[in-house]
Amino acid sequence: MLFLEGHYLKGVVIDIDGTILDSLSHYLMLLNEVLAEIGQPPVTRDVMFKYLGDGINLKEMLRKLIPGGDDVIFKKVAMSILERFRKIDLELPLFPGVREVFDFLKEKNMKIGVATGRNTRVNYEWERMRIKGLDHLVDTIVTVAEVERRKPFPDLIIECARRLDLSPNDCLAIGDSIDDIVAAKRAGSVPVAVSTGIDDRDTLISESPRAVLGSFYDLIALFNGRLASSANSAHTMGSIGFYE
Repeated sequence: MLFLEGHYLKGVVIDIDGTILDSLSHYLMLLNEVLAEIGQPPVTRDVMFKYLGDGINLKEMLRKLIPGGDDVIFKKVAMSILERFRKIDLELPLFPGVREVFDFLKEKNMKIGVATGRNTRVNYEWERMRIKGLDHLVDTIVTVAEVERRKPFPDLIIECARRLDLSPNDCLAIGDSIDDIVAAKRAGSVPVAVSTGIDDRDTLISESPRAVLGSFYDLIALFNGRLASSANSAHTMGSIGFYE
């Protein structure tokens, strides 16, 4: 267990895309591949991530990227992007250090839940964990298809904690976006963010999570108290210790 500022943490609720899985850069690559095929200029990482962070879906994004297009074009382009993404989805790489962090958490007797905003089947996400060699370390998986509301509502985190047989207050929740931070706070969990996904470091800091990390792997250093404290960088969790 993890001891934090007067109470025990018994579990970690983990987002997938942009947190442990390097999916967004591949999504951008496929988007630009299809745009090039229809003679449209590429979109930058910052622009796409801003759209995603604003909750803009693919079809609406294409409306902004393809001037003068119509619903037929938007639908065709969207289907092409999604079909290509599905073909590579289960093979998308984990960020460096993910396996080491999962092993580390299990060594500390922490329960691990995965809570994703993807509208996928749970069995599909279990297959992803199996392919990545993480299935034996994960205790439960929840997808947005199983709850009433998406992040920033707390439903995913609350349901994930319930399946872990824990209170949300006993869980650290980690993700890559403002919505992840807000959802964690609303659930009553400890919010930690990583700047490897949708929102950049300054944006994440503006929502005041307990910590903003440069990578998922930095969780180990954070838990071991090896990250420098900084009130301006949201880079501290106060007093931390492990209890076997």
